[in-house]
Amino acid sequence: MSTESLSRPSRPARRSKTRTLVPLAGLLGVAITTTALIGMFGLYYAHKSYLGDMRRVEMLLVRLDEARGAQVHFKKQVQEWKNLLLRGGDDAQYERYLAAFREEDGRVADLLGRLAEGTDGEAPSAAAAGLREAHRAVSVRYGEALATHPREALARADQELRGVDRTLDAELNVFADGIRDEVFAVRRTLETESTARYDGLRRVATWGLVACVLLVGLFLRAAIRRERDV
Repeated sequence: MSTESLSRPSRPARRSKTRTLVPLAGLLGVAITTTALIGMFGLYYAHKSYLGDMRRVEMLLVRLDEARGAQVHFKKQVQEWKNLLLRGGDDAQYERYLAAFREEDGRVADLLGRLAEGTDGEAPSAAAAGLREAHRAVSVRYGEALATHPREALARADQELRGVDRTLDAELNVFADGIRDEVFAVRRTLETESTARYDGLRRVATWGLVACVLLVGLFLRAAIRRERDV
């Protein structure tokens, strides 16, 4: 028997080494595939959550814009009432300011109606419904004053309505500030949730990387030993 044949490992021994490497290679492939799939799922979940979060913030910003809009148009409605009193001396001016007053009244009612009933997936707002009813009550009082007082006596009607707008204006401001505070609270919550998702995904990725490195080390160790035996 030659020296070369003595130094060469037998065929069963080579098969044994191969059988050792195959499971390690399989485990390495499984670890890499699993880590990649987890990462892809994490990215998909993060993207889906981001879209949902942005939609939520967008809805709140729309509500805030509508609330501020209702407050602004109510101030304009009151201003048009003042214009009616001060500058509505002739028929043309009177009709002009009366039309502007009614237009602003309609805009406030429309905005509060949207907030009260909810649009684009928003939940109805009981607070906005209360404000809508309060605005209706104020508008009714303005309408009664116009119906029961002649044009030249509107100044007296204004005295009777003194301060009728202040409570509603203050309530509209409180309502809008509440939505603004809700936006800030949601933003803080989203930041916390986003950080938690990032930390979770980072831990999974880290452990997956560690597993892959360990399996690669075992694979290389087994391969080196096989080469030495050959």
